[in-house]
Amino acid sequence: MEAPDPTKQNHGSASVTTEGGQIRIRKGQSYEDFLIQKNRFLQEGPIINELGTFMEIPIGVVNLCSVDSITRGQIVHSLERRYYLGHFEDCLNICDRLISKLELESSDKQERKQYEKLFKQLADIQERCLSKLTSTLTTDEERKS
Repeated sequence: MEAPDPTKQNHGSASVTTEGGQIRIRKGQSYEDFLIQKNRFLQEGPIINELGTFMEIPIGVVNLCSVDSITRGQIVHSLERRYYLGHFEDCLNICDRLISKLELESSDKQERKQYEKLFKQLADIQERCLSKLTSTLTTDEERKS
C-alpha cells in the first residue's frame, strides 16, 4: 500500500453539529498514528476483554497521561469494575495513588482537555468510593447500637 501524500490530506477532519447547535470540528487521525495502531494490531491481535479481565490488570502507580489511550481506558474500566463489584477500599486506594501521580501539564490544548477529563473521571470514582465507604460505616455503626 502506498502512503498518501500528507500535504493533500485533511486527516479526516469533519465538522459536527452538537445537540446545543454548536459546530465542532473533529480532528482526524494522522497517517502515522494509523500505521502505529495498525502495526500494534498486527503484532498483538485484537483486544479481547472478558468479565474477569479488568480485575486482572496490574495497575502500577504511573502517570496515566504518559501511557497510551488503550491502557488508560483499561485502567479506568478496571477501577469502575472494582467499584461495581463492591471493592471500594481497593478502588479508592488505587484512585488516590493514580491521582497523586497525574501530571496535567501539556502545551497542547487538546491533550490538556483529555487529561482534565481523565482527572474528573478518577475524582468521580474516588468520590463514589468514599461515599459508599462512609455509608457502609454509618450503617455498621447503627447496627451495633
